[in-house]
Order: sequence, then C-alpha cells, then structure tokens
Amino acid sequence: MGAILTQNTSWVQVEKALNNLFAAKINTAEKILKTDGETIATLITPAGYRNQKTVYLKNIAEWFIENAPKKLGTVAVGELEAARNELLQVKGVGRETADSILLYAFHLPAFVIDTYTKRTLVSLKIFDEKTDYETLRKWFMDNLNPSVELFQEYHALFVEHGKRHIIAL
Repeated sequence: MGAILTQNTSWVQVEKALNNLFAAKINTAEKILKTDGETIATLITPAGYRNQKTVYLKNIAEWFIENAPKKLGTVAVGELEAARNELLQVKGVGRETADSILLYAFHLPAFVIDTYTKRTLVSLKIFDEKTDYETLRKWFMDNLNPSVELFQEYHALFVEHGKRHIIAL
C-alpha cells in the first residue's frame, strides 16, 4: 500500500493515510478489494490524488491476490526482471513502485531510484538531472552485489540524506 500511496507525496502524508486504513482495519489486499472506493478515497486523502490512488490500490490488490501466493518466496533473483515486467503491467505501477514492491514485499534485490536518490546523485555530480530512471537503476544493479539488505540500507540512506541535505519533499 505504501508503494502506491507514496507516489507524488511525502512519506509523512503516506503514514497518515496508512494509519487511517489500518485504524479502519483495511490492511490486506482482500479488504481493499471488498471496501468501496469512496471509503478508501476518504481514508487516503492525506496522501493526495485520492481517487486515482484508490483505483491503483485496488489494481495492485487484485494483482497481489492473483499472483503473490505463487510468487512470494519462489521468485528467484534470476527471475527478477520477469517479475518486474509483470508488475509494470498493472495500471498505477511505475518503475519505482515496482522496484519498491519487489524489494520490500518480495524481498528481491531490486534497486529503488526515488527522488532523493536521483537528487543526491545529481548534487554529487555523479549523474546529471537528465539521467533517466533505468540508467540509474542499471548502474546500481551492475555495480553492487545483489542484496536485499544492502539495497534497503542504501535506499534508507539516500532518503535520510535527501531529507536532511538535499530537499524536503
């Protein structure tokens, strides 16, 4: 849910939306699908784009119910790109969202490039601001050992650095 809700908003706002969903006991894919859209939209209002994100939450919930039981714990690292391509077919799931789901939900070594990561790399003059997502992702994937723990740690460090030193989103 967080990977969808964080699109175009700050994590602070996402936490408010998640807290609302959890307080209403809407905390599984099944419950998202069973809950009417207006209820979800109201609960996720702090995260912005409430109607659009409601549709996206329902889309990913449907995908998750259909696919997660046969994928969780069974997708090998070598199948990462195939799983990523599948996720990218879900309306509302872009590259960052797909990589976040793979890294945090499926525990696969997919490097997440978010705004903090890109702005940090640009500020350090490692890449310029026109560098696209896939180029940045490939650079990390090609130059680091594929490790869920390492990629999560890097992601957290980029977010923290970005919040403190680059820009408050």
